[in-house]
Amino acid sequence: MFALGIRYLCGWAMAASDGKVRARAEWPPHPDRLFLALAAAHFETGADSEERDALIWLESLSDPSLAVEQQWSQRTAVIAFVPVNDDEVPRLSAKKTPSPDLITKGVRVLPENRSRQPKGFPVAVPLPSGERQNLWDGMDPVVFFIWPDAQPTANVRAAIDRLSAKMVRIGHSASLVQAWTTDQPPEPTLKPQEGGSGIRLRAIGEGRLRDLEARFPRRPTARSWTAYGPPARPMDKDTGKTVFDPSLLVFRQIGGRRLGLQSTLLVTNALRGMLMTLSPQPVAQWLSGHSADGMPANGGHAAFVPLADIGHKYAEGMLLGLGVAFPRDLNPDDVSSLMDALMRAQEDAYSRNDDGLALYDGALLDWRVEIDQREARPLTLQPRSWTEEPQFGATTWATVTPLVLDRFPKKDGDVEALIRLACERVGLKAPIECGAHSVSMFRGVPTAREFPPVPFKIGAAKRMHTHAWMRFAEPVIGPLLLGAGRFKGYGLCRPLTAE
Repeated sequence: MFALGIRYLCGWAMAASDGKVRARAEWPPHPDRLFLALAAAHFETGADSEERDALIWLESLSDPSLAVEQQWSQRTAVIAFVPVNDDEVPRLSAKKTPSPDLITKGVRVLPENRSRQPKGFPVAVPLPSGERQNLWDGMDPVVFFIWPDAQPTANVRAAIDRLSAKMVRIGHSASLVQAWTTDQPPEPTLKPQEGGSGIRLRAIGEGRLRDLEARFPRRPTARSWTAYGPPARPMDKDTGKTVFDPSLLVFRQIGGRRLGLQSTLLVTNALRGMLMTLSPQPVAQWLSGHSADGMPANGGHAAFVPLADIGHKYAEGMLLGLGVAFPRDLNPDDVSSLMDALMRAQEDAYSRNDDGLALYDGALLDWRVEIDQREARPLTLQPRSWTEEPQFGATTWATVTPLVLDRFPKKDGDVEALIRLACERVGLKAPIECGAHSVSMFRGVPTAREFPPVPFKIGAAKRMHTHAWMRFAEPVIGPLLLGAGRFKGYGLCRPLTAE
């Protein structure tokens, strides 16, 4: 067991989570942020060889767990215009008279003549919770980075102790900290998740120190990200699971006109196209849904779902974002490769001051979206609202987008039989009760006839779609997507509570 404790001496953390002018504050601090602070302490104080060996040992470890307050607020920041520090001083020769252009460049680097660029100074203010005794010291929040299997040698431990003593900030120079090593940290509140789509934190990774040296004096860039989430709780063996993984990837809309649930096919097709463009090439079958020869892919593949404001008194069924449901049996490395590509594309967009990732179809849709990693977000954009995890599942579910039946019903009871068959096709036991209706059980959802039909093969007859509800004998963990249009966002269900 080895851990590093960080105490924020000002009671808050000043660091930007992205490159935008109106940046969002970063919380929790990323492991790579910690490594950058330790590396800065190393390079600024003589670059001792033992400290270097300790940093190389640290970057060779697996991703750490974190004990951190997960509730926080962002302080309102005013945009400031600050001088640019990246201008180079031109070299003057004593043997030659400087040219007018060289003089102009030299004068430009004087403080009063440097150009000013807009910059935000986002601040995260952690909020104390029931773990205050472990994660707070007086009024100062404390974060622990924990490597449960690490056993440093005496020399490595001593070198990291020295680096910790010399580390005065994490993030902005105003974000003052005190650091120390410990073998008895509190229980972690965030752990790495294999291939998961939870909150993404910048990882350290082997070769990070050499990468920083090679890039100096340019700003460091992120190399990889790791998914983090709460420690897993034991699941009841009687809980049903679908073929989709509950770690739903969520995008929130940050630009473009508002659309309703009737636009499901429009936005999910655009999301699929964007992910196929940004993903590692050639596009994997689990993402495209097709093999190289255009035939349907074998095995499970991703589903793209609309996330709309529904189920309460004032619900209007307007889309707030989109989700991606990954196949449960997908290789975690495949998810990580896609997420790294998405995070890299999102950072590139922010560096150009674009508002997130572009989502468009060339005619009707022009959205800007970003991966939603906010701690405080609407219920609609929280995966647990659609999966009922970690609440251990729900027994009663109802559709938010209509379920597309595999064939047209011909007699009484056919619809219920097709609903049961749709449940079995996604890995569940048939529901003990189910029913269909043109109207959804949730407020704000349009009727089934207001949704356009799902296009299938050319010449194929249009398939019937209907809203439905089902009650299972055992709790079910979502996401629950049923019917022939489930990969395009139709047949999306949500837990139906007493409220």
